[in-house]
Amino acid sequence: MKLYHNPRCSKSRAALAHLEAVQQEFQQIAYLESPLGVEELLDLFDRSASPAADFVRWADASAAGLAVDDKQDAQQIAALIAAHPAVMQRPVVDTGTRVIICRSEAALAALQAQQ
Repeated sequence: MKLYHNPRCSKSRAALAHLEAVQQEFQQIAYLESPLGVEELLDLFDRSASPAADFVRWADASAAGLAVDDKQDAQQIAALIAAHPAVMQRPVVDTGTRVIICRSEAALAALQAQQ
């Protein structure tokens, strides 16, 4: 299992605390320090029930002056995140078979139900 997160984000810290509390083995990936490539991102999108557009922090992208919108295809979104990792939604948990954006307690509960 992998946790893609930003230690400065409260939602990321909550997901980290949850995984530690349930004593789940996982690898922490600080994606701002180790950005994901386009192919890695496309793989995450493919294994997620969420559309690729959900992986973007749209307010951050707009604030950065990036000309993007949620109508872009997965390839364009992956290229955007690869070039500007700060716009990636967080936290993201990769169970190996499924990828979940864990911004809510319900998402964390769904993650726990899979284990």
